[in-house]
This record gives sequence, C-alpha cells and structure tokens, in this order.
Amino acid sequence: MPFNIRRSQQIQVPVRSPLFDEVEGASEGSRERFAPLNRNWIQFFTALASKATSADENRYRPVIVLSVNGTLGIGSDLTPRLRFPLDIKPTGVLAEVKQAPVGDSIVLKILSNETLWMQLSIPDGQTSVSAAPQEVEDARPIPAGNNIRLDVVQVGTTFPGADLVVLLYT
Repeated sequence: MPFNIRRSQQIQVPVRSPLFDEVEGASEGSRERFAPLNRNWIQFFTALASKATSADENRYRPVIVLSVNGTLGIGSDLTPRLRFPLDIKPTGVLAEVKQAPVGDSIVLKILSNETLWMQLSIPDGQTSVSAAPQEVEDARPIPAGNNIRLDVVQVGTTFPGADLVVLLYT
C-alpha cells in the first residue's frame, strides 16, 4: 500500500510484514516472544524520514511511542518491551498527559536497559513538556538491542495525572 508523502512521492508501506519479528523458541505469551522491529518496517521508517522536508519535520518523522494508560502511579518499566536492531539517536522528546498532575509534577525517567538516558518533568497543572534541544543533542544514542524503558518516579499529590504518552522522534 503506498503512503503519500507529497503528491509526487510515494513509498511502500509493508502492510503484509509483521511489525516485530518473532523470536524462535520463545514461549507463547512471553515478553521475549516478539523481538526487534522487522527489517521491512525499519526500511519503511528510514524512507519516510528521508522524504520528510523541514515543513513536514514533526508530521512525518518516525516516532517511538511509550504510553501508560489510566491514572498514573509510581512504577518501574511501565511500558511493553521495546528494542531495535539499530542504534537510535532521537532528535526530539515530548511527554504529554491527558489530565495534568495537581499538587506536584510528574517526573519520568527514560532508560536504555538500566542506564538513565533522559529525565523529564511535567510541571504541576501542565499537560506536556519537551526536552530542551541541547538536552536531546547531549543524550547519547540508544545502542542496538537495548530495551527502552519508562519509569515514573513522581506524580501529583492531589491528582497524579493520567494517560501518559512519551514520543521519541528519530
């Protein structure tokens, strides 16, 4: 199925390919059953990124999505396992909630395996925060095969906040 970037440009969406490759020998229902992103999809996302213009910068860039549904609470490794067969160097990071925290900020940690990659704070009464450009520039690439994890280490005290999504633009 073609995906239109502009009227004059098309790339093929690999709809018949699974998004993730199955791991041989993994047990049914295990977290390790689905491993790295399928190479057809990596090629699709790479082609998509290469065709985006500056006007399309955020509109068509590939995005890694980490989400936590419902009312937030403090916790570790709150999103499904996510790892890629290639090094990833995000170019932007956005954290957003549907319902703002009240009484204190939400503090998030994005980890590459067990190593802190970036920490963000959604202020009390606000619904989003973007990482500063220099903070993103200074962050090291996430190595191939590393798990990308999300920890929530602080929430609002009167209302913790709800429906969190973290976008890592690549």
